Amino acid sequence: MSTKTSALKNTFSWSHSRKRLFDDCPRAYYFRYYGSWEGWLHDAPPLARALYILKQLKSRQMWAGSVVHEAVEDHLRKVRSGITGMIEPDLLAERVIKDRLRPQFRESKDGLYLQDAKNRTGLLEHHYAQPVSNEMWKALAEDVKKALRNFVENYLGLALDLAEEDWLLLEDLHSFELEDVPVWVKCDFAFRDKQGRVVIVDWKTGKKVPEPGSFQLGCYGLYAVDRWGLDPSDVRVLEINLTIGKEASAVIQKEDLEKTAEEITASIRHLKGLLRDPEINGADSDDFKARPSKRMCHWCSFLEACEEGRACVPLAGGRRLEMLS
Repeated sequence: MSTKTSALKNTFSWSHSRKRLFDDCPRAYYFRYYGSWEGWLHDAPPLARALYILKQLKSRQMWAGSVVHEAVEDHLRKVRSGITGMIEPDLLAERVIKDRLRPQFRESKDGLYLQDAKNRTGLLEHHYAQPVSNEMWKALAEDVKKALRNFVENYLGLALDLAEEDWLLLEDLHSFELEDVPVWVKCDFAFRDKQGRVVIVDWKTGKKVPEPGSFQLGCYGLYAVDRWGLDPSDVRVLEINLTIGKEASAVIQKEDLEKTAEEITASIRHLKGLLRDPEINGADSDDFKARPSKRMCHWCSFLEACEEGRACVPLAGGRRLEMLS
């Protein structure tokens, strides 16, 4: 952790993930985007330091998804630079298990994230001593392998024949503005196809079947129209679940973008309306009430710091942060 005073400012912005977290639990939203601010500093208040550590924790499913995303991104970057191309599916899968999954699992199990939360993997299941059988961990690794095999066998071809000028985005974080507020969008992969249309690819993992008309895809469409000045019909969004090998695509419609923009605007106004001082993005935890439920609290990284959450899902074991005692 840094010892210097932070020069960063916690300015208000919007993203699909922010909205989703607030909809799940306003208190978790406050902890992640306000309470943990500057928690990386050595002289940070104890609660901010604790929340900063806790917000880095991931469930095992989220972790597996991030491992797949990072591996796909790395391979596509090598394809783009001409370093590599097609690869044996099992070779990529086994390499990722050996070089990423196993070392990160050990980091979490050994608690290394407690000293370096930003750069070390920490899993909810280890921090809160949640029961996970060896068979469940092995099944998770198999899902990672399956996702990477599906990527190589069925979707790597999307990138292999692209001309340099047709590569548009690769895990890039960009924004456009609504209500004078930055709206952040992170595109997994975007390219221009042979018909001149922009194709935005959203990689998914897990068991959920892709939805061609989801709100998140509308956010991608708004960004593409804003960035490249396109007609909405020239933007195709492709949602691909690599774990189950299913996909859904949609050509953006003008009315869909209008509806998405209205929803984002309403969300921005609601979230800003909760601030004590909108000019400096000043918030108070009392204005962001917890929304406890057994399902949500079980998977919440902030459980240790949340009184309402602990009343709903009592802590039975695991590690404890000294700054919260």
